[in-house]
Amino acid sequence: ARVNTLGFEHPDSLDSVNSFALLLDDMGKGSEAWPLCSRAETVRDRILGMEHPDTLASVSALVALLNHTGKRAEAEPLCRRVMEARQRTLGNEHPDTLEAVGNLASLLADMGKRSEAVPLYRQALQVKERTLGKAHPDRISSVNSLASL
Repeated sequence: ARVNTLGFEHPDSLDSVNSFALLLDDMGKGSEAWPLCSRAETVRDRILGMEHPDTLASVSALVALLNHTGKRAEAEPLCRRVMEARQRTLGNEHPDTLEAVGNLASLLADMGKRSEAVPLYRQALQVKERTLGKAHPDRISSVNSLASL
């Protein structure tokens, strides 16, 4: 409805398209989700720029779709793009950056690239420990992720 009312390129429409694409993926319809998600990312990239938070959210959705379909090698450069952009724009200690670092570490671990994943998990753990404290759930989650390797 939003797309019909506001047009495909409206920010609210693009949010809805991303959410719908991820829902389709959760329902096992990744092949239907991909074109929607890809188009939303292309539009956001053109209108907002490559490092805008909404564009990066669309790229992250593409990463999720690729990961769910086992196309991890294709997801890796996109996941790196999100992490690097978040580091540049938000800094290394921002929660969104730490999430992006953790997402890349998880993807690398799933790909069997443990030697690349461990330093990323450690980086996130150190920042969370310093900024959130040892008892914070996010810090504990990072400890668990690192220990699982």
